This record gives sequence, structure tokens and C-alpha cells, in this order.
Amino acid sequence: DEIQEIKNNNSSKPSLKVIEDPEEAIRTAIYLVQSAEDEVLLLFSSANGFYRRMVLGDSFLTLQRLQDKTKGNIKLRILTPFDKKIIDAASRLMAKGVHIKYLPEALYLTVTFLIVDRKFSMTAELVNDYTEIPAESLGISTFSNSKSTVLYYISMFENLWKQSDLYEKTENLYEQFKKTNEIQIQFIQETVHEIRNPITSILG
Repeated sequence: DEIQEIKNNNSSKPSLKVIEDPEEAIRTAIYLVQSAEDEVLLLFSSANGFYRRMVLGDSFLTLQRLQDKTKGNIKLRILTPFDKKIIDAASRLMAKGVHIKYLPEALYLTVTFLIVDRKFSMTAELVNDYTEIPAESLGISTFSNSKSTVLYYISMFENLWKQSDLYEKTENLYEQFKKTNEIQIQFIQETVHEIRNPITSILG
């Protein structure tokens, strides 16, 4: 109700709400995503968290429905640490127009956060990363529509997004260099072989 009031401009007062019940926190997060009009930014502190929500939970369908509802006009960006078990789910999301970047290394954070339309932020404390039940993995969550709080999380997200982008470009450059180096070594070896053959005949 509070989110709907804020969206209808009936309440402009910044608020911070602490949500102790994990089930309520999950419902609030799903509602926030479903009500998004322009953009959804989502950062997972672990690959297991991504797997729990996108594969074991219903977030994949939630994002798919959101894409269908907005006819693909909404910007969806996800940051997550990498793990082989999330490749399939990530590929399916990317095929649906969701932008996903893998963080170069595991985050030493125990918080997952969600930003919707650059107006709302929600954080969830990670207390158990090894359970398959989403509610069991969460501790205390917070919801905020305070501009300064939301901007703080946007800034953190954008910085990490740029870092992962730079890491990806560096990896690509390294692979290109490696390939070029291998071609050069092969060329030198072949040249030496071609030179050696006539010299051996002449000496003979």
C-alpha cells in the first residue's frame, strides 16, 4: 500500500522500513519488480542467490512477465558472481533482453539489493547461502524511497557494472593477445623449418 501511495504521488515523505519477515520481504520485492515502469537493477551477493531466485524461485517468470507487459521497453540489468550452474538460466534471461554481467570475483558482501525506477531500493541480508529455500536464506530486509539511499545503491551498482565491463574487455584483449602470440610462434617455427631444409641439402 505504501509503495502504491508513493507511485500515485500521495506520499512524498521519504521512508525507511525494516522488514523482519523473509516471506514479506520476498513478496515486497516481487511486487516492486512487477510495478516497475522504466528500470530494474538487481545485484546478487552470491551465485547461489541468483540460482535460488532465478532457478528455484519464481523470479525468472516474474521478469519474463514484466518484459511481456512492457513489450521489452524496460531496462533490466543484473550483476552476479559467476558459477557454472547459473549459465543456463542467465543465457535464457539474456535471450529475453535482460542484461547480465558477471562480477570478476566474489563479493565480500552479505547483502543483495534491488533498485526499481531509481525511486525505490530494497536490501536483503544473506544469512544462509547454502539453503535452497529463499526464505531461509534471508535475514532482515529494508525498503526505502529516500532519494539519498536510492542514489547510494545506484552509485554502487553502476561502479560495479563498469568494473565488470572493464574486466570483460581486459579478458577479451588478453585472449586476442594470446591468439596473436600463438600465431607468431607458429609462423616463426614454420619459417625456421623452411630455412633449415635447403641449408641441410646445401651442406649435404
